[in-house]
Amino acid sequence: MTAVDLTNEKAHEPIINSIEHPGSERNILAYIIHNPDAVYDVVSKLREEDFNNTLNRLIYQVMCRLSEKGVPVTTENILAVTRGNSVLDKQGEEYLARISLVDATRIDLDHNINLVQAASVKRKAYRESLRVIKDCIEDEDTDDANDFIGRQQKRFIDLGMGVINDGVVHLGEGVKEWIEERKNNPNPVPGLSTGYKELDEAIGGLRKGRLYVWAARSKSRKSLMLTNMAAHIAYKTQVPILYLDTEMTSFEDVRPRILAIVSGVPEDEITKGTFVYNPQYVEAVKKAADIVEKGPFYHAYLPSFSTTQVSNIVRKYHLKYKIGIFFFDYIKMPLYGDSRLQEYQLLGQLTGVLKDLAGELGVPCVTAAQLNRGAVGVDGDNEDDFDESMVAGSDRILHNASYLFYQWMKSPKRIAEDGVEAGNLCVKLGHSRHGGEYFGWYKAHDSNARISEIMNVAR
Repeated sequence: MTAVDLTNEKAHEPIINSIEHPGSERNILAYIIHNPDAVYDVVSKLREEDFNNTLNRLIYQVMCRLSEKGVPVTTENILAVTRGNSVLDKQGEEYLARISLVDATRIDLDHNINLVQAASVKRKAYRESLRVIKDCIEDEDTDDANDFIGRQQKRFIDLGMGVINDGVVHLGEGVKEWIEERKNNPNPVPGLSTGYKELDEAIGGLRKGRLYVWAARSKSRKSLMLTNMAAHIAYKTQVPILYLDTEMTSFEDVRPRILAIVSGVPEDEITKGTFVYNPQYVEAVKKAADIVEKGPFYHAYLPSFSTTQVSNIVRKYHLKYKIGIFFFDYIKMPLYGDSRLQEYQLLGQLTGVLKDLAGELGVPCVTAAQLNRGAVGVDGDNEDDFDESMVAGSDRILHNASYLFYQWMKSPKRIAEDGVEAGNLCVKLGHSRHGGEYFGWYKAHDSNARISEIMNVAR
């Protein structure tokens, strides 16, 4: 080839277009048609331009438009859009019909996504390589080798990131409008409400991109605290939440607990069905069921998990349901992790993933952690006895936590001294990247799974 041919992208198109996996593209489309919810998994990994075959790309574009509007991705709905916009001709419709007949049970979706993604990156790399060659031939005025290398590096850094925008912004952009909006709408609790007034005022609610860690010994109601917050956010504020639970099953454990929190009826009576003997309970449970049925509370039971699985689930449901916050209960050793890493490293790695997800998606994350053996001898009556060294995997967790809270049950002696009306549970803000002070008394109700804030005694 001549120098002109080397840099003429059109001359290379046959080669570039040969770098494709049309069969994998077709498999992905077939899988989505048979499993419509899978579209949310695919769109988080593949862009429309990653499909090289024109017909496959057109069909995928329609699938994306349907998913954005919350319309099921079915053959009928695809045809309704394409016929309305004259997108597919007769041959295109016949092709779609053939795709819908593919046996999707034999398709490995992740494998096919990887093949399409790899081919797309290779095509982009080929095109960028042509631009590198063009710079080598035509850019005769460049006398700075580092400048030249820097420009070529940028091409492939952008390619590797898979994005054009690197996320860098000028902090002064729109700053005056931002200040004006704050002046016109002052709000002491700019984050999501926890459901606890004094706590909200102390920390400003649950803020975007921040990680909130509740540290407690076993049986100290830390999971119950997280569940109460999640229920308040989902059912009182109607913000969609995702709750990833490593301990409790969705329907057998968490659902009756949620119904107890919402209704005020004892959890045990809901589980056993004996609430039916009390007419007031029957009415309360009925109302609670209506609320839970309509509320945006999404729960997953993950007794065994990997950090990759956690990351994928959170991203998927943020895309699918626009979750405004996610909970992870609780930080412990993942079943699937790097066997070369020690326990504290794996705990830190998991905490880092939670913090990164909160920042990347622009939502808060609330999680829980165990206090280690150093806390065994602490009776819980003296809030000053708790320190950061008691948190399992402390250094890594503290590095990522925006706020670290200690939670403990009062001893019978402390309850007698404070009075029953002062509650039976304490929550104290320990480590905080953003300042603040909080020490609150709470009432963990014995039967209905509710936790009520009594007062902020730190004031």
